[in-house]
Amino acid sequence: MEELRAFVSKIESHDSPLIDDNNELKHICSCLQNHAVDDVDTSLQVIQCLSYFAMDKEPIRSSCLETIQKVIGVLNKDTNWSYDELLTWLIDRLRPLLLRINESTRESEKNEDNALKPKIGFSYKEDEQRQKWRKQGGLKCISFFYVVLLHLKNRHVSSNLWWITPGILNILDDTTDILGVKLKGVLLLRAFLENSFEDQKNWVSFSDLGLFELYSPILWNLCYYLPPSYDSSTSLCILQVVFPTLNSLYRLQFINSDLKYKYHIGKFLSEILLQNLIPRINFISEPLTAYVLETCCRSVKILGLSSAVHLQRMIYVLGEYLVRNPFFTAFDSLVDNSLNLIHTMIAECPAERIIAHRYDFYGLLLISFGKCKQEGKLKQDILHKFKRIRESMKTIGCDPNEDKGEILENHRYMEEFFN
Repeated sequence: MEELRAFVSKIESHDSPLIDDNNELKHICSCLQNHAVDDVDTSLQVIQCLSYFAMDKEPIRSSCLETIQKVIGVLNKDTNWSYDELLTWLIDRLRPLLLRINESTRESEKNEDNALKPKIGFSYKEDEQRQKWRKQGGLKCISFFYVVLLHLKNRHVSSNLWWITPGILNILDDTTDILGVKLKGVLLLRAFLENSFEDQKNWVSFSDLGLFELYSPILWNLCYYLPPSYDSSTSLCILQVVFPTLNSLYRLQFINSDLKYKYHIGKFLSEILLQNLIPRINFISEPLTAYVLETCCRSVKILGLSSAVHLQRMIYVLGEYLVRNPFFTAFDSLVDNSLNLIHTMIAECPAERIIAHRYDFYGLLLISFGKCKQEGKLKQDILHKFKRIRESMKTIGCDPNEDKGEILENHRYMEEFFN
């Protein structure tokens, strides 16, 4: 246990603790698992220290999270500490570390517990408090907060919501460090949404808390953190976290109304992905555009038959901003993901709508195929995708061979498309 206590002293003495040696981390994790029940208080302190690295890059992140999960299970099973008592210990250590935005010193002194007062939108009056929080090592508490939320059960939500909500919002409200602070606030929200509401039938329901109207506009606004205002790598990091979090928020809020859930997914697909992102980012960043196309596919799969409402716009956006672009075939992932989206539309939308738009689909496919063929990009995997799409269309009653003669009359190079 002395080795574990030395580790705690080492980590707690730094406002921004680091673990440079992965072997040291493995040793501490192994030591903690072997001696967890020897001194519960020390074990919990080590858990807190390991929590500071729970948002680091792999493999440090996984090592810490897995060890914490195992040790909490061992302590709950082999000691007289209940799960709720273990969690309460962690919460009591976390709360003093959270960012507190005070409207006035007098009000803060009057009631310290009510000092967590989030305000959506930046205020220069808060800057000094945020800087002080950082200097006192406040940043490390974000990962600790994350670990607590991962272990928070639905039965704990109502009694802890008073500090969880302002705690998350104060981090989301940061404007000085998008990736290091603000985006981690989104990860906190996602952990809260995906881990604390599994038993809503017996405990508090998320939709009863009134939090949807609070978090939805914040996440929606983050979808506009795009080039040229932000570099493409930053935008991609933001969207990769924000999109899944928005989906979790919609799924929880409308868990009893599939119609409302799909309505919001459809609004997201139309207003964010199709009307804003693809036309705006276009070919600025291949990874960013590819991710948006992947998200379009996932959205269409969620919507199923109701995706027909967005069919015409999807066809237009694909054709206007991607397929017709002279540089389309220069980006393999964009060709691949565009074909995936076309195939997803054909698979998910009602057959009669596909038949009604068959010539639009033929246009997308034949222009894409022609470009790939003429520019030496018709690799075997891409050719297989074209043929799979062609067969899907044939299955629902759109046989391209019916128009084969007329197409080949002017475009002989398209013959391979029909074979």
